[in-house]
Amino acid sequence: MIGDIDADGQPDLVRGAYHGFEVTFNETLDPPDCDYDGVADVDEPDLDGDGIPDDCQGLSPFRRGDCNRDGSTDIADPIYVELYLFLSGATPACLDACDTNDDGTLNIADSIYLLTTLFSGGALPPSPFDVCGPDPTADPLTCESYPDPLCP
Repeated sequence: MIGDIDADGQPDLVRGAYHGFEVTFNETLDPPDCDYDGVADVDEPDLDGDGIPDDCQGLSPFRRGDCNRDGSTDIADPIYVELYLFLSGATPACLDACDTNDDGTLNIADSIYLLTTLFSGGALPPSPFDVCGPDPTADPLTCESYPDPLCP
């Protein structure tokens, strides 16, 4: 349960055991913010009881355009996409980061989009580009792994 237990104006996490009478109060845990908008998602259900709201499951934060996951968006990223697509390069661990135009598919258009952004003043990639966050659009691409130091 999340609520303001200590009346400090901040949500606190309280966990109780159904078959026992133990209640643990832990004010060091931040409330979940599934959509990374800076607002705690305290009203989301947690039906499986794992402490993560069900709507947060599977939403991995990443930076769109950083396909090689090195923390910067540069010429190496479209090259990484092209190596994967055309020369049997390594499968990106975060396909969503490589989907630069956010059309839900990974193809040469993503590489061209990022090159245009980097060198021709083209439009910036859709969110999340400048900051870490989950993909705001539903598509079949996933982000299995994006380094924690880059998206804490």
